[in-house]
Amino acid sequence: MLLLTTTGRRTGRRRTTPVQYLRSGDRLMLVAANGGSAEPPAWYGNLRANDQVDVQVGATSSARRARVAQGQERERLWAQLTAANRWLENTQRRAGRVLPVVILDP
Repeated sequence: MLLLTTTGRRTGRRRTTPVQYLRSGDRLMLVAANGGSAEPPAWYGNLRANDQVDVQVGATSSARRARVAQGQERERLWAQLTAANRWLENTQRRAGRVLPVVILDP
């Protein structure tokens, strides 16, 4: 788990949420699953409005830039994520939507 801090798209307030992640080199990958809900999590909407986020992994904090993987990049990363978490495929089916894969670049 990491702590993801975004800026609220409506309030402008800083919001911190624990999120599962997978490391790929110096990038961190997240899935906007919201537990299989039909709606994405609030943090996803916030980072779409403002891609500058703060992340804390253990005792290490860093500023990062968020972006949503598209096309072949998403497919490749989705394969890595589902290999690491076998429940993601079921979560995506339950949600009835394509779960966004978010990349946090340094």
